[in-house]
Amino acid sequence: EINADVEWYLIPSNTKIATHERPAYYGDSNKDLIDYWCERYSAEELRGAFKSQISKYVDRLGYKDDEIKELNKIIDYATRYKQHLKNLNS
Repeated sequence: EINADVEWYLIPSNTKIATHERPAYYGDSNKDLIDYWCERYSAEELRGAFKSQISKYVDRLGYKDDEIKELNKIIDYATRYKQHLKNLNS
């Protein structure tokens, strides 16, 4: 419940918050994959990576995981790409 007694913290937008158990097959690196993409890929490669991930979740929407969970993944990828583009232009 949100009320005046709840303590709030400012969290940078590039901070990843664990909301579930991380599967072992992801490895134990603390490096965020999307941050890695942004550092390593050209603009065209990065756009393609984001488009690929977003279309993957759009295509399987309603077939694999809970739709809300899948929509949140789409929103996360789109938001992070948008933020990356804003950072480039600022």
